[in-house]
Amino acid sequence: MIETNPLVTVIIPTYHDWPRLSACLDALKMQSYSASLIEIFVVNNDPQDTPPPMELAENVTILAESKPGSYAARNLGLSRANGKLIFFTDSDCKPASDWIESAVTIFNASPEVKRIAGRVKVFSAHETFKLVELYDSVFAFQQADYVESGFAVTANLIARRECFELIGPFNSDLMSGGDVEWNLRATEEGLTMRYYDNVMVQHPARDSLKELLIKAKRVAGGRYKKERTEAIKWSFTRGILPPVGAYKTIVHAKLQSTKNTVILFFLFYMLKVYTSINIWLLALNLAQPSRK
Repeated sequence: MIETNPLVTVIIPTYHDWPRLSACLDALKMQSYSASLIEIFVVNNDPQDTPPPMELAENVTILAESKPGSYAARNLGLSRANGKLIFFTDSDCKPASDWIESAVTIFNASPEVKRIAGRVKVFSAHETFKLVELYDSVFAFQQADYVESGFAVTANLIARRECFELIGPFNSDLMSGGDVEWNLRATEEGLTMRYYDNVMVQHPARDSLKELLIKAKRVAGGRYKKERTEAIKWSFTRGILPPVGAYKTIVHAKLQSTKNTVILFFLFYMLKVYTSINIWLLALNLAQPSRK
């Protein structure tokens, strides 16, 4: 039994993703933590996109943020948050039924922990993972590794309210990488973050090459917006080198198929080069950062 039961805030940015958001909200209805102690802010990042008829729980509020970007949307949610703990997830995620309770229990037992990076379990909508989906299952959301480098992704990030009071909100000018930038600032301030496998949300694997390319383009824009000189330098050096580290990661995943191992390696390399090309296009003013 949880000794202390604080009010918590869940912030979910969404952009033209109402069907998957509905599944996310359904999962939040099933939380073992009392609904009366949970406030949920869904932030629509396109006010021109009217939400379809939805049966919302009493603790759910839909806000609208016209500034493009999920970090601008999250900041609007932060400005309205009353919770002692701030939970972040994405509209395409499905939190486990004990997601909130598990995190609250950890914070109560470990006052030194200021941020939690929870597990993001990649799942397939099919009976078995398609080849493209295997890419996400191997490379996406490696939270435990991210924490070792001082950051985490907002698909499953929980922080004490005091963290934002100390270092401020996300950089709303970034289309990608704002979670990394904010967490690195928090790490520099000494705000302890730990990874917990039992604080889990599920995330669908991207199941098409188009989706992987969209993500790579968005990542390129975020990297360029954050630090142009370093992004350009990376794109002309490491960005075009064969990814030896990625090959080791694929082998460690034990896909039990040499063919899949080789295909995933070249897919990773292709996406890496594609990211570099998009950085070049941004540097030459031939493209703009993508919000998707």
